[in-house]
Amino acid sequence: MTYLYLRVWDKAGQSVDIVPTEQTKIHIAVTNWICEKKDSIVHLGVVNGAAYFILASEIQSWITSTPETRERSDELFLLLSEESKAFNIAHGKWED
Repeated sequence: MTYLYLRVWDKAGQSVDIVPTEQTKIHIAVTNWICEKKDSIVHLGVVNGAAYFILASEIQSWITSTPETRERSDELFLLLSEESKAFNIAHGKWED
């Protein structure tokens, strides 16, 4: 079974993992905020069973997350970390 969820970020940069069936609810609320300036409280279900409430105007972004996309994200993070470390060493900004 593929463990699928939505990761939702707010304007403060915090994220929460939401059950994927809530995507339509997010889309409608954010569209109403953008197009009609009608803000609303969005009631969402978190993957651990908790409830999460957020104003539509506070939702910054959301993305569907699968094991494959999470693994690729981890790979890219590692590559960027190694590249950053090499850059810092080359410019005398790194201490081991």
